[in-house]
Amino acid sequence: MGKNRQVIDQFLIFLLKMKDEILKNRPKIMDFLNSSKFNIQRDPFGKYLRMIDYIGNKDQINMKEFIEFFNLNAGTATRVIDQLVEKNLILRETMNGDRRKVGLKLSEFGLIVYAKQKEIEKGEIGKVLDELSDDDIENLIRILKKVNKIFE
Repeated sequence: MGKNRQVIDQFLIFLLKMKDEILKNRPKIMDFLNSSKFNIQRDPFGKYLRMIDYIGNKDQINMKEFIEFFNLNAGTATRVIDQLVEKNLILRETMNGDRRKVGLKLSEFGLIVYAKQKEIEKGEIGKVLDELSDDDIENLIRILKKVNKIFE
């Protein structure tokens, strides 16, 4: 169990450091958003950015999934979604032709913001990879593929 504990500890340290690095680069996203006339002053904890990221990773989600993932009640979720629609970040669409089922997807502007977030995240991960040897990278790929299969 000793090695497992070391792996867990090192993995959690890595995740926290990557999160910190990405948050340090949040001003780059903010500058981009502000230059795009997006008023993000009322998003001090980046909830809109997390929501954009979540929806972007899924292409389209339904209201129930949004509520459950972000642990919101229906009223709060509706207000947040209204704000995201108002800021032209997401679109509401009926799903499968059923007017009662509302799907959420990124707008054109939301897709641009999502792409910018991913570009910054990839840049941070790239900094880590630049410090690894080719053998280290090959081993990391092999290990990550195994780990990802567990979650399929």
